[in-house]
Amino acid sequence: MPLISPPRRSAWLWALPALTLVLTLSLTAFAVRLARDGATRSEQARLERLSDRVLGALRQRFDSASQAVHGARGYFTTAPLSTPADWAAYTTAALPAVGPGLVGLGYVERVRRSDIPVLEARMRMLGVPDFRVERAGTREIGRAHV
Repeated sequence: MPLISPPRRSAWLWALPALTLVLTLSLTAFAVRLARDGATRSEQARLERLSDRVLGALRQRFDSASQAVHGARGYFTTAPLSTPADWAAYTTAALPAVGPGLVGLGYVERVRRSDIPVLEARMRMLGVPDFRVERAGTREIGRAHV
């Protein structure tokens, strides 16, 4: 009895599924890359919008604080011998116009160590009985504490 050989399959019968697989995987990889690039661009745009908003808010707050400082400078130019009560009235009136973020507004007077007793006496006369200047240290300029 003669052996019957199986029918020969064409090379295309084997190559077609492999080619389909390679083509499908390539298209999938391309689609994934497009989706990833789109998501990256979207996230970058969102981050830029968010950073622009944050920077705008920070600029507004710093501009507001800068205006308060310039206003205080103008105040002392016109009223250099003001009292602590005058300063408190000025800051109470100015702070609501400054906006959020500014907690307080104060001033510092630089005084030579030799002039500390005069400053303390002047401040007590102006109605700040607990005013004192810290004398620790060796610097020529001291720091005041109320």
